[in-house]
Amino acid sequence: MASSHVRLYPVEADYGFLGLSTAPASDAEGLHLGGCMVSALEELEDEGLSFEQWLKESFYPGDRELFNNLIRSILYNASEEGAVRAFLQEHGFPALPSLRIADLGDVEPLDASGIPPLVNETDEVVERLFELIDLYVAPAEDGELALWLFPKTHRTVHLLAVLDDENPHWVVQPWDWEAEDWAGYSEIEAPLSRVPDVLQSFARESLVRNFRGMPVQVIYSILNDHKAITDALDAAKLFGSSHYVFPGAFHLGSGEKHGIEVGAPVEVYAVKVRFCP
Repeated sequence: MASSHVRLYPVEADYGFLGLSTAPASDAEGLHLGGCMVSALEELEDEGLSFEQWLKESFYPGDRELFNNLIRSILYNASEEGAVRAFLQEHGFPALPSLRIADLGDVEPLDASGIPPLVNETDEVVERLFELIDLYVAPAEDGELALWLFPKTHRTVHLLAVLDDENPHWVVQPWDWEAEDWAGYSEIEAPLSRVPDVLQSFARESLVRNFRGMPVQVIYSILNDHKAITDALDAAKLFGSSHYVFPGAFHLGSGEKHGIEVGAPVEVYAVKVRFCP
């Protein structure tokens, strides 16, 4: 299996379209992985800039909004084009989800990029989407800056603390792309020794944010059951062969608030999981 860090080559097309290929524009064997409209490209001639100058001065320094649009385009293409999906899997990327992409004949694009939203576009869905892959800029072997694509190895999961008097336990609730929601059923469980303790608290005006960008005052510790939860993830091979559960968890509220009914009180937490394929 090839390296999971893939160099991509920005390619200028007509009408301000920026494409991403697996080979330089001069190589006919390159595979188009993604791309989007970039209004600045239509103004290069008026500004007396070449495409290569724009890459060095504006693209490679990093534009998160543009990179996010390009990430979407790659995920959309992987969802719809077998050649793109096969290429990524051959280069060490995990299976990527099939996405329901809105038709631009029915909806407006997200912005001037021309990228459509997902059919069920919510903040939660978008957060999970951007946990799949990422782009970064780093030198290539020749020392020149280059764009690289890689699979992310962190995921967010929900931990359900089921406070059953006879059998208190954790249930790991991963994201389900088919349901476009947190999995309604999971067999991944671990013993719950005690309700999570406060790991760290912050002043109300603190800038600490949870995974959804909301301010939080408290982070909870799952250290008491950390090993049991990790072992359960490893046994299930949820994301890969080995996992590391971050010990700090955000409390999201009661199970009732999240529509979870299991015959016992439930508290819902969110944690990050790092994994190795």
